[in-house]
Order: sequence, then C-alpha cells, then structure tokens
Amino acid sequence: MVSRLLVVLLGTASLLCAFESSNIQLLYAEGFKGDSFAYDTQDGHKTTLTFEHFRTHALGDLFMFIDYTDGAHCRFDAGECVERRTDHTLYSEISPRLSLSSMSGYDLSHGVVRDLYLSAQYNTGHDFVAYLIGVGADFT
Repeated sequence: MVSRLLVVLLGTASLLCAFESSNIQLLYAEGFKGDSFAYDTQDGHKTTLTFEHFRTHALGDLFMFIDYTDGAHCRFDAGECVERRTDHTLYSEISPRLSLSSMSGYDLSHGVVRDLYLSAQYNTGHDFVAYLIGVGADFT
C-alpha cells in the first residue's frame, strides 16, 4: 500500500513540475581567515560541496540547498582564535512558496506584480535553526 502511494505521489509530482534544475558545486578557497563567526578557518583554507535544487510546479516553487564544508575552524575573540576545531559542517535551507493565485483561483496580478506567494523557509546548521514565513512576489 505504501509503495503504491509513493509511486502515485512521485508520478503526480513529475506531472506538476514545469521546470526543474539541480546542480552540484565543489568550491575551494584560501581566503577564509579573519574575525568572522561563520566563515573563517585557522589556516584560511575551506572546501565546500554544495547541492542546489530548484523546481516550479502548478502551486508554486521550491528552492533548496545543502552545503557540506571542511576546514579547521576557529572561534575568534578580538581578532584572536580562542577555540580551534577541525570539523565537517552541514548547513541547509529549504524554501517552498505557494502561489496565492493558483490556490485561490483568482488572478492576483496587478501592474508590475505577476503573482503573490505564501513563502516559508527552514534553515539549519550546527547549533542553528531558523523558521521564516512571509509573503513573496514575482514581478514582470
């Protein structure tokens, strides 16, 4: 029963999808040294593997990404590294938007505004979680 439901949901999702794009990036840099809470490393070297995905569908769209970083991180205080740790970190964001025009059945476009959206976002990383909700717009 569950496998049938999953097949139906995946089949329906692919029919609703108007546009989809995914990519993977591998980034390396040597300039991450200074006095920043989230970005700096002990030796300035950092490697980041990023997966990004964007999809539009009949009810709105979805954007998400996941970053996997590797580096010898520091916690800085007054420009000095006071705590060192070599670790791998994950950070991700998922941002679905629901079209108010599609959900209501009314054309909400007016002037330069093409559509209005109910927007949400979930961000999570090491010792960090944020939930956001609001209204978004597409412009012509």
